[in-house]
Amino acid sequence: MTAAQTTRASDLTSRWRSLVAASPASVLFAALARRLLEAGDAPGAIEVCQVGLAVQPGHAEGARVLDEALAASVRVAPEVPPTSVRPGAPDESDPFETATMADLLVAQGHLGEAVALLQRLVARTPDDVALNQRLVEVSQRWQR
Repeated sequence: MTAAQTTRASDLTSRWRSLVAASPASVLFAALARRLLEAGDAPGAIEVCQVGLAVQPGHAEGARVLDEALAASVRVAPEVPPTSVRPGAPDESDPFETATMADLLVAQGHLGEAVALLQRLVARTPDDVALNQRLVEVSQRWQR
């Protein structure tokens, strides 16, 4: 991409951001989120989709872009060596490996362990959007 094309794309993205901010009900939110995702800004795309889908919950393209952005965020989340809540490696039948346990770990400040637990839970139920979103949120907090 040439410098002129990069500038034009940046200007277009800025314009779309201002339009979506001025009118959250605009269908442009999905296009803006797609552009942010293509530019490597998965967290920005997630934020735009969440705002847009709050106003237009049935917007299919917005939901599709949100799913892709969540997946991209999980892929770029830091790999954490598997740790367990208790000594020993837990298996899928471990009754303590739950989202609630991950929330408790976060509340206690054990973000790395929470991320590892959430990664295992997401691996078991990859279609759980709320769980994927929680993994992204905790991963971002842990990276700070």
